[in-house]
Amino acid sequence: MTDFKHLWLGVLSGCLLMVPALAQEGWTPERSLEVKRLSDLSFSPDSSELLYGINSVDLDGDQYLTEYVVSDLTGASVRTLLPASPDISGPQWSPDGSRVAYLSSASGVSNIWIVPLDGSNPRPVTDQKTDVQSFKWAPDGNAIAFVMEDPTYVPPPVQNADDYARNQLWMVRLAEGAQDGAAVNLTPDADFSVSAWAGNWAYDWAPDSSAVVFAHQERPGLDYWTKAQLSITEVATQKVTLIPTGNAHWKYFP
Repeated sequence: MTDFKHLWLGVLSGCLLMVPALAQEGWTPERSLEVKRLSDLSFSPDSSELLYGINSVDLDGDQYLTEYVVSDLTGASVRTLLPASPDISGPQWSPDGSRVAYLSSASGVSNIWIVPLDGSNPRPVTDQKTDVQSFKWAPDGNAIAFVMEDPTYVPPPVQNADDYARNQLWMVRLAEGAQDGAAVNLTPDADFSVSAWAGNWAYDWAPDSSAVVFAHQERPGLDYWTKAQLSITEVATQKVTLIPTGNAHWKYFP
């Protein structure tokens, strides 16, 4: 408990140090934008380091920026992993703690990238033409599951066509931190949409990386999450099996 106490005291102190000494001068909306905020805090798998984002506002560029840093638990060693950018989000440690995966939309489309812990040579591991919405490492570190709209699905010609889009669960295999083969659709021919509003809280890997359990609903809109159900897809066969519960009440966060 002592380590956690000291850590959070350090984080809180860091937050306070980021706030300019403006109380006596008066608080304004402009001054509030000078305050940097922390996000995406996560421990490395061996609990020796902490990854987090430092969020700031670039008023001249009219954009939000996030810099990702890695710190030891004393705060004595803090290094930049990814420089401040408006295009990066959602970092996750690899299971062995040697790399960090994250989403980058620098190309105009959100894809998964991986960067070593020294911050050198970040590179993409997906090259999708449709935005990757969220992702999650497999426990064995050899694959990443992600949610993305099915680019081949054509919604009906209605005014709110987005309400009919189909989010599906995909997987990319990895070899030495790079994509190994084409992305695999883990929910092919699905007559549902994989739930996406809660990010990667809507799905999870089996401990042996052989399957993924996920929430799904009739359509992607928020109006349909109240009847979300859970299914399991087998990685080797892409066989999808509904988890029977005997009721239509919503099920989530597997």
